[in-house]
Amino acid sequence: MGNQYGLDFLTWVSHVTVSIWQSRSTTYGRVTRACPCRAQV
Repeated sequence: MGNQYGLDFLTWVSHVTVSIWQSRSTTYGRVTRACPCRAQV
């Protein structure tokens, strides 16, 4: 269990992180286009 579980968990965490990051990037992209002043923050 030990090591294999750790690897599976890391893979799952990275996948979830990427999914959240992509959805956030898409949201920020819309905000940036709507309000250019936000791009500097």
